[in-house]
Amino acid sequence: MRIAVGKKPRGGKPKTDVAAHEAEIGHLTRTVAELHAWSSMLRDGLAVVVLDRTGIQDEPCRQVELQTAVELLAELQATAPSGVQAELTRLHTHVRLAAPALLTFVVPLDAVHADMQAVVGRVGPGADRLGLAAA
Repeated sequence: MRIAVGKKPRGGKPKTDVAAHEAEIGHLTRTVAELHAWSSMLRDGLAVVVLDRTGIQDEPCRQVELQTAVELLAELQATAPSGVQAELTRLHTHVRLAAPALLTFVVPLDAVHADMQAVVGRVGPGADRLGLAAA
């Protein structure tokens, strides 16, 4: 609008190409949605009890899920708009370096889950009756 009336564009890095600006906004919107989905996946994987179709996830399974989350974040960082790549690189580095310690609480829980299975049987999709929340 400003350019159409002969005024200078505003902002530190003004955009005058409306179509390119809309494309950039669309790319940023998709990146934000993907980051939100990724953070939900990470949060669910770090829950105390994680259930899937086969029952309670043990430590090796959760390690694979965490490694997958780190790899997905790297892909998101590589495909993100250049304006947010530095922030996503920092986030990826932080999560990648923290990953070995993120699931240290799971090993002791595996023993509790094994003891629980001996008492109540295999915990699977009906675990809600036992007070366990499915992730």
